[in-house]
Amino acid sequence: MAASPPSWLRTLVNAHPALYWPWRHSLRLALLTTVPLAVGFYTGHLTQALFVCLGGLLSAITVQTDPYSERFPRIFAAVPFGMLGFFWGALIAGNHLATIAGVVLAALVSGWISFWGKTFSAGALQMLVLTVIASHLPPGSVSLWLPVLFATGAVYAATLLAIEALLIPKQPEKKLVALVFDSLAEFARTAALSDSNDSAVKAALHNTLLNQANAYDVLSDIDVRQEGLPKARRERPMGQQCLTWLDALTVLIAKHRGDAANLLPLADFLKATAHAVMHPHAANSAARLQAMALPQQAEIAAVVQSIAVLFSQPLDFERTRAKSVARRLADDWHGLCAGGLRVKLQAQRSNFVNILSLALCMLVAMLAEFNLPGNRSYWIPLTVAVILKPDFGSVFVRAVQRSLGTLLGVLIAVAIFYWVPKGMWLVAVVGCLSVILPWSSLKNYAWQCTFLTPLILILLDLIIAGPTVDYGQQRLIDTVLGALIVLVFGYFIWPKPVTTSYAQHRQSLRKAVLAYLAALQAWQPGAQASSTSGGGLLAATQTERHQAYAEIFSLRKWLQNFLGEPPAISQQAFEKLPCMDEAEALVDAIDSYAVQCQTSGQAVAEDQMAQWTEQAKVLG
Repeated sequence: MAASPPSWLRTLVNAHPALYWPWRHSLRLALLTTVPLAVGFYTGHLTQALFVCLGGLLSAITVQTDPYSERFPRIFAAVPFGMLGFFWGALIAGNHLATIAGVVLAALVSGWISFWGKTFSAGALQMLVLTVIASHLPPGSVSLWLPVLFATGAVYAATLLAIEALLIPKQPEKKLVALVFDSLAEFARTAALSDSNDSAVKAALHNTLLNQANAYDVLSDIDVRQEGLPKARRERPMGQQCLTWLDALTVLIAKHRGDAANLLPLADFLKATAHAVMHPHAANSAARLQAMALPQQAEIAAVVQSIAVLFSQPLDFERTRAKSVARRLADDWHGLCAGGLRVKLQAQRSNFVNILSLALCMLVAMLAEFNLPGNRSYWIPLTVAVILKPDFGSVFVRAVQRSLGTLLGVLIAVAIFYWVPKGMWLVAVVGCLSVILPWSSLKNYAWQCTFLTPLILILLDLIIAGPTVDYGQQRLIDTVLGALIVLVFGYFIWPKPVTTSYAQHRQSLRKAVLAYLAALQAWQPGAQASSTSGGGLLAATQTERHQAYAEIFSLRKWLQNFLGEPPAISQQAFEKLPCMDEAEALVDAIDSYAVQCQTSGQAVAEDQMAQWTEQAKVLG
């Protein structure tokens, strides 16, 4: 009997545990909303304050863990798109036919820009949102200052982020690296106390590999040299060397499962190293590492000793190829102009389906707004724009979760409007909701909408003259209408990606594993140092190995997105998940063999490579 996936309804509403509270993000979001509103309230310019808030919110609403230097280009790249969307929306406002056609055209362009890459994706959403908002502003209320104020909000968000970066420099890099050591410590502890078939060992290994994948770009592009020392000329920065050590430890822990005498001291050492990374200037960090009892197993001890020497002093996470924000943006744009746009035009079929479905849904949403009875609003196309963002995940899950979250958010808003008078008290409530919002977004989209909906409703209410107005019922109906439009015209009538796009994702996985095997075969013993803690085979195949794991995690996450969809789709995705376990087992076996070859100095066996190559060709 075939295995059945978990209840798709349970998966649909399942909330992830929020492992931490992103309090720095909460503080920034609270300042982004309350300060402009307080200034606008006292100066009598609340409409202008709302656009400053909007620019800040759209620039900072997503919880991010990547380095600060990666976030600034995304903020500044998005601003011109948002301003362009506002100007376009103002141009097409006032004429129903022109407004509908203009919003649909903006949806087509926004959907295409979404696939330009991570830097420009946020700008695509901002362009579409600002087009919808500006095209619905009352005649005579459009001012050229409004997009400038929107940009001011984005600059304000970047300024707060820059202050955080100055006060706690390299915090994201340190956090990512510390998570690698923490998860590796948990893997070592679990492997020491469990047998090889224990599911807890497998879960700990998955978590370790996931954190290594998240930290790979950071570690491979930095030099974690000791503070105060001159930068030495190295062929490989210490960050990449550290990745090699972590890879070796992962393989060695799996190899020595059940060896509590060596793995438990290793777990304690890795935990202390994580603390030293996060708190490099703590008085006891270096002393703890130097005084700890180290594992006695020779291979593990060699790697541990190398890590202890590096991390026993405060480290400087210095980028070896540092670029300014302007330079990064220029490089991204140059890449598009130098043939990148042509590649984007030749996008895969599923991308074109997403773009066309977004445009169709925006068309239906605009027609519904202008033709359905009742006081319908721009909230319908706005709901469609946010739910159907092509690179945000499962359309079905987001539509249902947004409706559920909006329902709960409206109930919260009604209670706030009933108990809290208009004025600075509402601004204080906005601050409280802003503090909660980053934590809620870590759980799922429904939780985020639960606290985002009353925040938006209060912002709209503050710019309305007179007593408090409850738009909750109207917004709830419009949200449900928008979600229904997305489900019918953006989901049910189109081929499902789990059926149409799986083959392409599978092919990418096969190519990555085959590239890893090719790099393994190209290695010659004696070409590099062959000690476990040095360069050797692990260092020579580092990029290909991490790319193979990245493809596995990417495809696994892509399939898991469909587990909350109706049974016909969730069952297909569930049946393909075991293929990810097979791919991971194959790469794990290759890793173990690489460590064996590196330690012994032996050449790779052609027959073994041939066997794994055949397995890689049929993965998935």
